[in-house]
Amino acid sequence: MPRLLSLLICFWLPLSAQAESDATTILVIRHRWHTGVAFPAEHLSPSLMFLSSHFDAPHYFEFGWGDDAFYRKDNSAGLLLRAMLWPTRSVLHVAALNHHPSELPHGDIQAVCLDSKQQGVSE
Repeated sequence: MPRLLSLLICFWLPLSAQAESDATTILVIRHRWHTGVAFPAEHLSPSLMFLSSHFDAPHYFEFGWGDDAFYRKDNSAGLLLRAMLWPTRSVLHVAALNHHPSELPHGDIQAVCLDSKQQGVSE
């Protein structure tokens, strides 16, 4: 899971930075059995700029992933066990947020500050 999170962060964050002191705060958000990663919309990677045309000027983007049936349908015990024990289809969830994620009901939010080197940005 940490490698997947690192890969997703490197993909979503911009590929260029103005200075080494530039930092981005990302938020790792726990939604019961799922994890989301949120960051300011202005830090959206150029490869994902097409998302802006689907939303009305969001302040944050949150990305999440999980088992297709468990994530989008219900979270019954049967679907939970299936998602945990068998290879199943997964989905990627993208949400545009007009407010800071801490203003929404979440189980737990952890802020992580990344400088340009940690973001995988090269000069």
